[in-house]
Amino acid sequence: MKSVWVIAKKEFRSFLSSPGFYVLAGVFLLILSFSYISMFQAFANAVQKGNFNPFNAPEMNLHNGVFMGFIHWINLLFIFVVPALMGRVFADEKRMRSFDLLMTSPLTSTQIVLGKFIGAVLAIWLMVLISSIYPISASLFAELQWGKLFTGYMGLFFVAAIYTAAGMFCSSITESVVLATIFGVILNLGFWIVAWMSVHAESELAMTIVEHISVGQHMELFNKGLLESASVVFCLSLIAFFCFLSERIVESARWRS
Repeated sequence: MKSVWVIAKKEFRSFLSSPGFYVLAGVFLLILSFSYISMFQAFANAVQKGNFNPFNAPEMNLHNGVFMGFIHWINLLFIFVVPALMGRVFADEKRMRSFDLLMTSPLTSTQIVLGKFIGAVLAIWLMVLISSIYPISASLFAELQWGKLFTGYMGLFFVAAIYTAAGMFCSSITESVVLATIFGVILNLGFWIVAWMSVHAESELAMTIVEHISVGQHMELFNKGLLESASVVFCLSLIAFFCFLSERIVESARWRS
């Protein structure tokens, strides 16, 4: 386990020392700031209009009006940002030939994959934590539904970890950072396209299965403040699945080298 943490710390530091990380984090926060301000202004206008219509009063709360959309925006940006960050994890090392050193080291494939995953996901979770500044600042002048906000952010942590594991897998199958990024974006979008397929399901059983394997469906539950064990198990299973695939690819590269 000590070897895993050594690799994780090295990977985490490499993220924080990379100019690309700060560029993407800056763009991420810039877009998020504009989105947050727009949603807050739209909510304020809706509240003012709602004052003349008491039937809309139950729907006028800050979580439904602002933060559900805000969390969705973070997820949407992560679909593209995380693959761009993860594309270099293995692909860059293969291109620079430092990957061969890993293959000849006494470290196991599992230790390499787990170390890189933990280091990368900690760096990406740091961006999630920074985004929490927005709801925390709003709590200074408004009452928040902390329970729903907590589960919504828990969903973000899980989804970010899924994107990280998927991005690592895409990076392990190619030497091109650009291709790894493109594959990662396509894979992340595929997680959400599955949810749309449930609309065209021919039977209730098929609809239930498609909804269960949809990341979007589980994220929606988290965002609504519903913490279900099935959603937690699904997210952990998907993370473990992509880490396992990455481990198999690294192990096969070790045998070929």
